[in-house]
Amino acid sequence: MRYAPEGRVDRVIEMPVLNPTCVAFGGADLDTLYITTARYRMTAEQLAAEPASGALFSIRPGVRGLPDAKFAG
Repeated sequence: MRYAPEGRVDRVIEMPVLNPTCVAFGGADLDTLYITTARYRMTAEQLAAEPASGALFSIRPGVRGLPDAKFAG
């Protein structure tokens, strides 16, 4: 989910897996969202139903990330 500054849900990205784990923007313009997923402790039945579990996904959500702040110390 992406939240607007006032707290409302701005958009939702549906995933074909149960366990998305972490997101990060990347690419030259920080316009690609990378999403890691987990498959740890999933049963054989769950893996059969969600074979993409454990994969890395990338999408272009129509918004950009911000560059990391430089470490000053």
